[in-house]
Amino acid sequence: MLTFDLARVSTSAGQLSLGSAAVSPATWYVAVGICALADADRHLGHAVRQGSDWLVYDAVHPNAAGDGFTLVGRFKSMVDAQLAIESSVGVHGRWWAEETQQTKPY
Repeated sequence: MLTFDLARVSTSAGQLSLGSAAVSPATWYVAVGICALADADRHLGHAVRQGSDWLVYDAVHPNAAGDGFTLVGRFKSMVDAQLAIESSVGVHGRWWAEETQQTKPY
């Protein structure tokens, strides 16, 4: 069983819109080697560190087989991975790295 001690970082400006309904701002949960984006209702996406890369998954859109998350791609930094997740799931606003003044990935 894997457990993570996560730090909660809110994206105060990030609003996700589904049709005419506004969903609560998305929040980044960050731990060593993993980060996940979620709002109050659902998991939106995550990135997992593999070696020197970050594997990015979109949890909103199923993969082609319909049995898992969509792999968005590989990125060299956590910030780029977070930007890719937010772009893929349609969350726009301030990025985690800007809010925490932290630019180095874990």
